Amino acid sequence: MLIEVSIENYRSLKDKVTLSFIADGYDSKPDNIFEKSVANSKTIRLLNTIMIFGANGSGKSNIIRSIFELLQMLEKPRYSGDKLSFYFPFLFNSETIDKPVEVQLKFINSENIVYQYTVAFNKVEIKKEELLYWPNGKEACAFVREIDNSEENIHILRIGQLAQEDQEKVKVYSNSFGLAHFSSLSPNRVILSAFESLMKIKVINTLNDRHRKIEMNEVGDLLLTNEQFEKKINSLLRYADLNIEKINSEKINNKDEDPLSLKYRINSFHKFYISKEDSNTFSTIPITDESSGTQTILSLGHRIIETLERGGVLVIDEIETSLHPLLCIAMISIFKNKKLNPKMAQLLFSTHDTNLMDHTLFRRDQIYFTSKNKRGETKLYSMVDFPDLRESNVYEKWYLAGKFGALPNLESIENAF
Repeated sequence: MLIEVSIENYRSLKDKVTLSFIADGYDSKPDNIFEKSVANSKTIRLLNTIMIFGANGSGKSNIIRSIFELLQMLEKPRYSGDKLSFYFPFLFNSETIDKPVEVQLKFINSENIVYQYTVAFNKVEIKKEELLYWPNGKEACAFVREIDNSEENIHILRIGQLAQEDQEKVKVYSNSFGLAHFSSLSPNRVILSAFESLMKIKVINTLNDRHRKIEMNEVGDLLLTNEQFEKKINSLLRYADLNIEKINSEKINNKDEDPLSLKYRINSFHKFYISKEDSNTFSTIPITDESSGTQTILSLGHRIIETLERGGVLVIDEIETSLHPLLCIAMISIFKNKKLNPKMAQLLFSTHDTNLMDHTLFRRDQIYFTSKNKRGETKLYSMVDFPDLRESNVYEKWYLAGKFGALPNLESIENAF
C-alpha cells in the first residue's frame, strides 16, 4: 500500500511535490478509508482512491510517468555504461538542468511494515539511494549507497545500520539500482520484501499503443490459462452493457520475438439473430474491431481484477478515456467496496472528467490539482488546502468557477485565429 509519493526535478516537477494517501482527520465517507495496522500496533488511515485534475500540459501525467519510469528501471538489469533513460530534469532553469532527479516512495509491505525508498540519479549514475524501514516502530536502515570513487563505475551498498562495525558491503555498478540488486543477484529478505511491494504497483495508459498491446497479450494468455479470470472479465464485460456475451482467446502462430507483437487473437461473441428472432447462436469478431471504449474496458478490467486479487496499487493516466461517465464512476467505486476489495487495493488516476469531482462520493483529501506557472513549473496541491470549502459544497461548481485554479487560461477563441 502506498503512503506517499514525492518527486523532485523530473520534467515539469522542478520543486519537490508530494502526493499523500494519508487521510485527513475528519470522519466523512468511511468507505473511502482503510485503517491499516502497522508494526508496533499503530494504525494508519489511508485513502483507497486519489484523483488528479488539471489543465492540459499542467503536469498530471508527469507524476504518473515518474512512477512508471522508476518501476521500469527497477525491473530491468543494468550494465556498466548504460545510460539512465529515466533521467529527464527540469530543463527551463540553469539551477536544475544538470541536477539529479529524485523520487521517494513510502509504502507498507505484506507484513505491515512501513518502508521508505529514496533514489536520486543523473544520466550516468545513481547519486543517492537508501531504504529505510520501521520493523518495530523505530527507524532502521535496510541499505544505503556509498559513492566510492576508488573504483571507476563502482559504488558500495552498506547493508543494515550504519553503526554496525561488521556491516556487510556489496559492490554494484554506479548505474545499478541497489533495490533491484538485492531482489535478484544477492537476495535479502528485508530488501526483497520492499522490492516485491513496489512491483505490486501497476501503471497503465490506455491511450498508449505499447501499453495496450502488452495488455492484450496478457489478457489473451489469462483467458486460456486462468478460468477464474475468464469468468470475472466476462462478467465485467456483461455488466458494462456492451452487448458482448463473452470473449475467448486463441494463440496465434506468431514467430516474431518482439514482446509488442500480438501473440493472441481475442474474440468477442455477439448474439446472432435471424430477422428479429434470437437464433441461440453467436457471431464473433476480433476485439481489435470493437470500439476504443470496449478495448479500454477490457484493459482496465484486467488490471482491476489483478490488483484486487493480490492487493497493491493501480495507477491510471486519464482514466476516463473512451468511457461513459457512469461506467467510469462504477469502476472507481469498486475500490471503495470492502467486499470487492478485501486486500485494500488502492487507485491513483489523472482525469479531466469533472463528473468524477462528486462531493457525494469523494472526500476533499482525495482530490489533487496540478497547475503550471509562467516559468513552466508544476505545482501540486490538494482540495484540503482550501479551508472555506465544505463537504456539502458542490466541488465541480467551485472548480469550473476557477476557485481551485488548475484550469486552462482561455481568452476569446476569436483571438486564436
